[in-house]
Amino acid sequence: MELLKIEDLLNNLWREIEVNLGESSREIKSPKIDDLKRTTENVLEEVGKQFSYTFIELGDNHNGKGHHVDAVIEHIIALSQKAYAYLYNEYTDHTCNADLLEYFMTALDNLVIDTRLKFSHLQYAMLSPPAHYVRHIKTLEAIKVEYILVTVKEETLNKFIVSSLRDYFANPIPSNHSSYTPNDGFRSLEYFVGLVDSLYEICRTTEKGELEETVYHELIHRNFNRIQFIRALVNHYKKSIEDIEDPIEEIGQLFVRKREIDKIPVASDMAYMPLNTGLKEFLLRAISIEIKFRKEVIKHREKEIALCIRPIFSINRNVVQFLMLFNTFLNLSLLKRIGKGSIPQFVRGNFVRSNGDTFSLGSLQKKNSIRDRKDAHALVEMLNKVIEYLTRNYL
Repeated sequence: MELLKIEDLLNNLWREIEVNLGESSREIKSPKIDDLKRTTENVLEEVGKQFSYTFIELGDNHNGKGHHVDAVIEHIIALSQKAYAYLYNEYTDHTCNADLLEYFMTALDNLVIDTRLKFSHLQYAMLSPPAHYVRHIKTLEAIKVEYILVTVKEETLNKFIVSSLRDYFANPIPSNHSSYTPNDGFRSLEYFVGLVDSLYEICRTTEKGELEETVYHELIHRNFNRIQFIRALVNHYKKSIEDIEDPIEEIGQLFVRKREIDKIPVASDMAYMPLNTGLKEFLLRAISIEIKFRKEVIKHREKEIALCIRPIFSINRNVVQFLMLFNTFLNLSLLKRIGKGSIPQFVRGNFVRSNGDTFSLGSLQKKNSIRDRKDAHALVEMLNKVIEYLTRNYL
């Protein structure tokens, strides 16, 4: 591919246009503008031929030598951006200038789109479309966008849905700093057109009272993982249960919401941000976190209640001695077992170590069968102290 030849063709064309833009408005005549339009058409036709020759030359190896094509496409986009800056910064006061710039940018848009379709590797290149092309696409969809916004507002959908859609329609291409990798602006525009067409059809055909749920499901189906929308949606979930005082009921509501989301199918080839976490995945994860938090709250409350109803005592002596003591009471029928509980279970449920740690049930069960003379003597000494205390204070 003769890279310099294409660049020279385009640069020479732009210089010729730029020279005429610099002339005074009175000097620019319509015939001159027409000549420049014909020149633009001829040059772009030649550039298109060069791309066709390159397509044949590369064959199936678009990825191998495709960087040459990428460089030319980026150059074309840069020229379009330069012309766009002229159109809106300096020369909007003259119709002929504006008309010429529009013609030039439209020709460049068509060239970029045709080339992108021709070379398969460009379908996945992270390219930013010319601002003129973005404006063109938004203009084509403007009537549908207006209809969608009016409909969702009249149907009194949740404000966060309306505001999220309004913000998105104004800026359909995500900025690169909002993603882990650069974004493909052309794919973002394709997503924009598909979403607008889908929501437009939904707004036209959906019965009143069902619109919010249908729009909500469609946004999940098309993976509308715009961070502003995700934040608003998660906050909406939290507010919808904030008046519920019982955490168990809150968990029930969250499980219902989780089940509803889980049933919504997601289109595998659609996403506002293709390389970021999907909307459905993010929502399910957020709800799971909220459920886990409320379960911890319930667990904490249960512990507090248990402490109030059944006080726990600490043991500052060898636990084997206490196991011997309770087993002695049981064997002498001083204690009577009711239910299926065991002495180790009783000790674990009512006593803790001197440092506050709980006993292991397995460890207590092993120690429950120990017959140690040293511990038995220590227990007898303790019981003698108990007898002395009772004699002194109660007899």
